[in-house]
Amino acid sequence: AYQTIGSALVKANHGDTITVQPGVYKEHDLNITKTIYVRGIDYPVIDGETKGTVLTIHANGAVLDGFKVINSGVSQRTDLAGILIVDSYNVTVKNNKLDNTQFAIYSQHSRKCTIRDNEIRSYATNEVLSGNGVHAWRSDSLLIIGNKISGHRDGIYFEFVTNSLVWRNISSENIRYGIHFM
Repeated sequence: AYQTIGSALVKANHGDTITVQPGVYKEHDLNITKTIYVRGIDYPVIDGETKGTVLTIHANGAVLDGFKVINSGVSQRTDLAGILIVDSYNVTVKNNKLDNTQFAIYSQHSRKCTIRDNEIRSYATNEVLSGNGVHAWRSDSLLIIGNKISGHRDGIYFEFVTNSLVWRNISSENIRYGIHFM
């Protein structure tokens, strides 16, 4: 009943499920701020048009499932992402396809989040302008399972991350490392 994903996110109530039909949605700086389930049917495309972070999740228990997220912005000063999880608990990002994003999925100050069964592709040619496929900073108890990652600076990058499980991921053709711990 909504013309944009952004308008549906604003109107949603805690506990709602938003179902997004197939199509191309040219939107960026989307925010999930409630405990909702956002489900795509046949991988609707969210095209950030290289203008910033495409989607930010700042809500405990939110789920993003079944989207194609493309074209985040690129910056040397700010970490721009396809999907950014910030200060959240028990978020799930699963069954998504990310293409041409600086940082594909970025967890920041988050706990007990699951990043599972995503296909992540970038086309980076140098370390300076590229980000990581799955990037986690100051996060705890993450589950990073079954993702396919290629073309980033590092496939999976952990900095100040504790008690996490990285299992059955395929990280290939990245500029530096498949997995990088700091």
